[in-house]
Amino acid sequence: MTNPEHYQYSWGAGVESSIIARNNTFELAAGVSPAQIIRNFGGTGIDEEGSWVNGRPTNVLDAYNSAYPDQALAPEVSGTAGPHLPMEPAPAAQERVERGAGAGHLH
Repeated sequence: MTNPEHYQYSWGAGVESSIIARNNTFELAAGVSPAQIIRNFGGTGIDEEGSWVNGRPTNVLDAYNSAYPDQALAPEVSGTAGPHLPMEPAPAAQERVERGAGAGHLH
């Protein structure tokens, strides 16, 4: 869980940049809104899909745009996505991390 006093953001959309985000999972502490996952530093958009927050499917971009309408980001990106590895659904990824990450789990 994130500490609401220390959490700042997870996705930072930099100047004239865009983000493609797929199947992310977040465990946020009480008092941390899904809108806080995003910080806009002059970015243009986020193409976000499959995110889960605290065990529930959540559209993080919608949460951000609702909370910060004067800094809203478009739901699309410019350019072409590069190659990527196969993606798992967010709940499966969370289970894999919980099972295989941390002390004593180096592979």
